[in-house]
This record gives sequence, C-alpha cells and structure tokens, in this order.
Amino acid sequence: MCKADGQLFGMKSCQKISCGTPHIVPFTKVIVPSSPRKSIEYDDKAKYECFDGYTIGAKANGGTTFEVQCQENGVLTDPEVCEPVKCGTAPGTPNSRPAISGAVSFGMHLMYRCDMGYTLDGSLQGRSAFERTCFKNASFSALPSSQPCKPISAVARNISNAVMAEYAGESVSVFPARVFYPKGLEYRCKPGYSTNGRPSGPTKMSARVNSIGTFTPALPSECKLIALTIRGRVKNARNGRLLSGVKVSIAGTSISATTSFGFFTLRGVPAGAAKLVYEKSTYIKVEDTLTITGDINSGGVADKAMSPSMASDQWRAVVKWGRTPTDLDTYAKWGWSKVYWGGTRQSANGITGKLEVDKTNGYGPETLYLTGVGRCHGGSSQCDIKYLINDYTQSASMLGKGETEVTLYTGTSVAGTFKIKDCSRSVTSDGNWWHVFTIDGKTNKVKWSCTSAQTTNLNQEDSIASGPAAGKPSLRIRTSVK
Repeated sequence: MCKADGQLFGMKSCQKISCGTPHIVPFTKVIVPSSPRKSIEYDDKAKYECFDGYTIGAKANGGTTFEVQCQENGVLTDPEVCEPVKCGTAPGTPNSRPAISGAVSFGMHLMYRCDMGYTLDGSLQGRSAFERTCFKNASFSALPSSQPCKPISAVARNISNAVMAEYAGESVSVFPARVFYPKGLEYRCKPGYSTNGRPSGPTKMSARVNSIGTFTPALPSECKLIALTIRGRVKNARNGRLLSGVKVSIAGTSISATTSFGFFTLRGVPAGAAKLVYEKSTYIKVEDTLTITGDINSGGVADKAMSPSMASDQWRAVVKWGRTPTDLDTYAKWGWSKVYWGGTRQSANGITGKLEVDKTNGYGPETLYLTGVGRCHGGSSQCDIKYLINDYTQSASMLGKGETEVTLYTGTSVAGTFKIKDCSRSVTSDGNWWHVFTIDGKTNKVKWSCTSAQTTNLNQEDSIASGPAAGKPSLRIRTSVK
C-alpha cells in the first residue's frame, strides 16, 4: 500500500448494486427515471403509469400508477399489472347478436350482427352489422338508434276479388303500405269467389314476409270467380219427348246454350241466384230462378218441360220430380169427372181433360191438358177443377224429398210454378197426396193455389182413384180436397 500526500493508493471504493434499466411492463409507461435507458440502483425506485383505459385490477376506478424498487440482490420487485377496463358482458340489442361472448374490455372491437330478416335501414341490400365501444369509464357507447336493426319489408299486395282481413293477427281497418318481417297477412275472397274457382275451393289465404323480403307461401294475384256448370234437358210437355232448338240462357249475362236432342250445358255460371230463361218459337217462354251452389247435372233442377203455345181457354199442368218416389200420379177432378191414370180422358160440363203423359219411373214430366176452361156450365162444385198429385208407391216421402214441382201454363204464358217444399200444409197427413191448385172452370182463372193460401178444407171423402187401369190396382183413397 502506498501513501502519498496522506492518501492511500491501491484500494477500490464500494458502489451501489444496479438492477439495470426499468423492465418493460405491458400497457404502461415509465415516469421515473426520466429515461428508460437509465439504470436503477439499489434502493432506488422506478415509477410506472398505466396507459389510458387501463387500471390495476381492470376497474374504472382502479389505480393507474405503481413503483418497483431495486433490491440488494440486484432484482427489481414485481410490478403491478395494468389491464384494460372491463365494461362487462355485451348488452343485448333487439334483433341482433354480439360477435363477442363473455366480458368486453376497453380497446376491444365489439361488433353486432343483425338477425336474419333485419338490416340497418330495413332494405334487403342494407348493411347488417354495427359496432359499439367499451369506454374507459366501463360504459358502452350508445346504439346507432333505438332500433338499429330494422325488419325487412315487402309491399302489401292487392289481390283481385279479395280483401285483406288481418295483419299480424289483428283485424285490418286500413290497408298497410308495407308488411314487415316476420309478420303475416290473411286475405279472404269475396262472396262468389275462391282461390281456384271451385265451390269447395279455399277462400282464405295467409302468408308471411320471409327473411329475404318475399311472401311465403306466394300469394295468388286474384281470387277466381266460382264458375259452375249447369247441365239439363228440356222436354216437350205435350208428349214428353226431348226438345231440340231451345235457347237456355242466364238473364243478365252472356251465358247461353241451345239444346241438342234436348240436352244443354251452361258453363262459367257464377254461384248464387241465377234466372234461367228457356225460349223456343211457338212455345211458352219459361223462367226459373235457381240458387247455384255447385254443378248441376241433367235430371236435376235445371230440367224443364215446355208447353206449346195454346188458346186462352186451354191449360197445361206439368209435374216433375226426382228419383224418388218412383211414381207420382196426376189427378184432376171436377164434378163427378176425373182424369188420372185409370181414365186418361174425360169431358163434362163443357170441360175436357186429358192425361197427355203418364210417367211411372221417376223424374217426369207427367202432363195434364185442359180445354174449354171458362165455358163450364153448372155450379161451382161442377166447375171447380182440383189438381192433385198422388204418390202411387205410398212411400210418404214426396214432401220429405222436396223435389216435386208443378208448372202451370195457359194461353201463351206461365200461370204459376208450385214447389212442394213451399206447400207443406196442402200435403195430407199421410204424406201421399198434394193439392196444388184449383181452377175456376167458369171464370178461367186460378181460384186457389197452395202457395197463395197455405190452408186446406179436408173434410170430405173423395174417391180420387177407383177401378183398375193401366195395370195399376184398384185404389180408394180417403182424403179431403179444398
């Protein structure tokens, strides 16, 4: 050891242990020392500050600064951890879903995607995603709008011959301009229309707007007119033969057909009431109003027996019926005379009656012809011509079937049409006799009919049928006739 000027030479001095430069800690910046390249020596400290939006513990009110100290072993104490502030689970938003599951932290991109059927502007081509931000105060940024994802819509359609009845399950008072996904509509066809034009066809249509802005199922453009077919046959009431050349039309329309060998077909007939008009030169024009609810075939209500034109003192009564009863018989009685299957021609008191057609196997027509009416000589009991229909089979089903109908002609016009279903009180209690009308043989007018007065005077015993004829057994009926 040397000494010079009172100092010792050859000895080294003691120095502080260095911990090196401050460590780089994620999401922080070094405040002390002023330069991150400066070493930290024993017992000195380095001070850190969290980045904006980061705290110790990830809470909005968490600490944002911490220190590390250089230890005697040359190692810095452990630093704190700065974490992004947590905003929590992504909040639910109507008609959309967040693309992130779990907690959302500051700095993360929170993307929402609209559900199928929704876009930001409600158009099919519109954007379907939007973002939200997690702020450093642990709150989320506001939504773009109160309803960012809007439903796709379709234009509400007008369907011809139909009305919109419901929208979204509620009755419609005002036709909506647009229909929004996934709501639905219900339309109802107007009376007389269906979706396929058939009587049994659907009259209601329902559809919903799907996720691509169209209706499911597809809606038709119109409800179709229920167009029905009427088939019938026309016969000559005088002889029961099929009558060609008759024009059959529906009043107020262009629908018509001409009989060929007695048969006709009317197509495209709308449902509802229809007036059928039957016309042929030298024959009496006939009109009949039918309620059309389905197709009508030959042998039904559209069949008609037409009478040739007559003189003013001539009358013709034609009865038609359905499949059952199989045999209805015509009776005409005045004074002691009667015309029926057992006596097909009678003349008395100036009146002549003839059973022109006698049918025994259903449908008819069966025809009575009278002449000399209005020239009867005698009292009312000798001149009142009572017209009755009898069920020869005694089935008591004539009224129950309700298909029996009588058409009365005189001169060049129809004097009346009588349907048994409208005349129940003039049918006898056993159901086998129907008093249809009475003609005054002195005045040449209808004196009484079952439709103008639903009353009867059934207090006498009339021998309506007696004696064998036409292969039918002798028959004596107890009945009363007005």
